Order: sequence, then structure tokens, then C-alpha cells
Amino acid sequence: MHITGDAVLHDAQNFSLVLGGPLYQLLRRAHLSGNAVSVVRQRVVVIALLGWLPLLILSAVQGHLWGRSVAMPFLLDLEVHIRFLIVVPLLVIAELVVHKRLRPIAKAFLERNLIREDDLPRFDKAIISAFRLRNSVIAEVLLVLIVYGVGVSVVWHQFTALAADSWYAPAALTGSKLSLAGYWYTYASLPKFQFLLIRPDPIKTRELTDEEALRVMKALDTPERRHTLPVFIAAMDTGARKSSLLDYLRWKDINLADEIITLTAYKGKGGNIKPKRWPVQMTGRLKKELLQLQLQRTNKNDDALVFEPAKVNLRKLWTAAYAEAAVPKGTRYFYSVRHNFGTEMANEGIPLPALAKLMGHSDVKMTMRYYNMNKKILDKARHILDRRAMVNR
Repeated sequence: MHITGDAVLHDAQNFSLVLGGPLYQLLRRAHLSGNAVSVVRQRVVVIALLGWLPLLILSAVQGHLWGRSVAMPFLLDLEVHIRFLIVVPLLVIAELVVHKRLRPIAKAFLERNLIREDDLPRFDKAIISAFRLRNSVIAEVLLVLIVYGVGVSVVWHQFTALAADSWYAPAALTGSKLSLAGYWYTYASLPKFQFLLIRPDPIKTRELTDEEALRVMKALDTPERRHTLPVFIAAMDTGARKSSLLDYLRWKDINLADEIITLTAYKGKGGNIKPKRWPVQMTGRLKKELLQLQLQRTNKNDDALVFEPAKVNLRKLWTAAYAEAAVPKGTRYFYSVRHNFGTEMANEGIPLPALAKLMGHSDVKMTMRYYNMNKKILDKARHILDRRAMVNR
């Protein structure tokens, strides 16, 4: 299959080195993955305290927190406090910054014509290879082995650990031995710190479930947020990108009689960016919302944007609605709705080429990601096979 620049650009837009892998799954189960400010704050606090707080408690229990029991009590060890209370939080926050900046950088390779058309397949393979390495269990296991085998056993023991009497290795008649805090420091806190240095922290990306979507619509149906509800319904029922709905959709693109909406997206590279237009369906509930908006509109110009009034404070209002609907923090608003549309259409049996056209994909390769093996698909396959078995008896 020929790989187009548009297909590669779609991957480049979603390019990230911090999505996926075993640590990603672990943080998802702990509800600590996501790029919302509150989730990042929780992740910073939890990860930092897991490394520092046990050291404080164990040092206090053994009498090494303060005083002259050891030459270097815990509270005077500034290196430890800076490492876990300043450096670790900065590393966690930095991963979010890196995650947000890598995507436009990958996209710029195509927009600035840095990749020749003949090299696009190689560029695409490089991105796929990066994704595969990012998700590799073996890679993360190797990182853990390196941390314990080299970082702790060699670097820390041979070059970093203090030779003096300290809170983590108090002097004894038989020589220095690790204290309780020392064991936690050596085999838990330090490895976690070194692991953060070489492995990015995951950011969650997910689709919106049908149940969550219903709760969001209910949360948007209030006097303060009601003007943004038509945008959410349009996103749910067309699978359109944010820009196609908010920046390009005009009243001349709305055909209420035939129940058709013509969407627009701009495709291409560098100075060769051209508009792409394609028709999508208009559902009954979306038509009802559009008719209501048509009655309320003050600008009768057909070139007027359909959802211009809804752009005011949309993100703020949707953030509050998503929170009220108990949608996991960090869920991307328009992307999660679009992903829900694509997955639902694919699972209901919409042919691949047709779904690609509905979603505005120039290459069906980008649409194939929505064809997931879920229970509904397995049940449908089972029904077909059972029916064939009955006929062949």
C-alpha cells in the first residue's frame, strides 16, 4: 500500500515517547496517568513522597533523624531532600512538557518539507519503530536491570555513597551496615529516581465511552453550558475534528433538506496546503440542534460560522462538564469523541473505505486503528459461524 504524506502526518501529530508500556498501565490502575493539572499534581506528590517519606519515618524510628547518633543525620542530608523533593517533581513535570512539544516537532518535519516524498515510508517506519520501542515490556525490564545492576550496585556503592557514619549506613563494630531507612533508600527510593531519569512518564489518551458521553451531554444541558451542547453532539455524530467544526463549518455547508453536512479540513505540506471537503450524515438529534441554532442566529450571512457563539469559554465549560460526568481526568475532549465515533462505526460493520471517507482520512491505513476486536465483534463472528454450521448440517 502506498504511504501518503497525510497518513504519516496523522501519526506525527500523535507522536509521543511517553504513551504506553508497563509503567503506563500501572499508573492507569493507580489513577495517576493523565495530563490534567490536578492529575499531574497528584502524580508529583505521590511519586516524590514514596521516595522521601519512608526515609523520614524510618530514620525517626531508628533515632537517625536528628542529633548526634550519626555523623550525618537524615534532616541534614540536603542531597536527599533536593533529589526527592525538587528533582523528582521536576522530572515528572518535564515529561508532560516533552510530551506536548514532541508532537509539533514531528509534524514540522512534514510541514517544512524536510522529508522527501520518496522517504515518507522510511519516516513512517521510524515513527512506528519508536512506538514499538516505547511499548516494549523487554525495554522497561532492561531499564530496571540497568538501574539495579549498574546504578545501585556500581555507581552509588562505589562513587556516591558516603564513607562516613550516616543515617542510611550507621557505623558498627563490624563496620557500616544499612539501616532500615538505608535499605529503603538503596532498593526503593534510589532505583525509582534513576528509573525516572531514563524512562518517560506516561500521559493517558483514551476514547470516550457511550455511558460517559451520555453523562457529559446531561452535564452540558444547563443554562450556563447549553450553548456548547450542539458542538458536542456534532462531534459525536460526525466524528469531525475540532477545527472542522469550530473554525471551518459555515452555514452554507449545512443542507437541512437532504440532512447532509459538508466538512472541511486543510491538507498538505508547506505552501501546498489545500482544503479537503467531504459530506457526512446529519442525525435527527443534530438536525434538531441546528434548526434551533438557525432560528437564534443573528448573522444571516451564509459564510458565518455555525458554532461561533459556542467557542466562548468552551474548554472551561467542557472541563467542568467532564468532571461532573465523572470522566477520568486527562481525557482529551475532541479526540476522545472522535475516537468513540470511529470505533463505534467500525464495530457496527461500516466498510473500511466508507469510514475513511466519513472521517476525512486520505489513507485507509489511518482508519484501521478503529477496527478493534471487542466483545461485539466476537459475538457477531460467532453468530455468523453458528448460522453457517446450521446450514451445513
